[in-house]
Amino acid sequence: MRQWVAPWGGILNQRRQQYSSEADFYDAQIAQTQSVNQELAQLNSDLSQRIASNRTNIAKLKQQRSKAKVNQSFAQAEFEKADASYKLAKSELEAAKKEVEIQETVITELQEKPSGNATRLNTLSADVASMRSYVRDLEKQVDTLAEQRDAIGQFS
Repeated sequence: MRQWVAPWGGILNQRRQQYSSEADFYDAQIAQTQSVNQELAQLNSDLSQRIASNRTNIAKLKQQRSKAKVNQSFAQAEFEKADASYKLAKSELEAAKKEVEIQETVITELQEKPSGNATRLNTLSADVASMRSYVRDLEKQVDTLAEQRDAIGQFS
């Protein structure tokens, strides 16, 4: 089997070595992309809940500040949660961006193959388009989490 040379060639070659045929490799990349999409959808949902919780907590802290009674231990605990959520989301975002680039390399490779891979190419292209959308949503969530972490940090 030909060794693919690309920015992510080493990773793809490692993945490729796990399969006995090119078809199995491509099918595995489709399954990988679909699995990552499910994980990103869940992560975005979880982060939406965290963001909603942060909004509520920021409102509580603002109310406490207006009464000059900010609960410092609550503020510190909320800051630590917000910071941990931000760091986790940022890490997941970087991994997801990397996976998009890897799968885009696979798409390019498939485009250069004979037309017998058209179904795989169409499936993977659609799945990567979905992944890009999840990544854009995750980028927005990461930005919001950073803003909320900073806002909560003003109280701790």
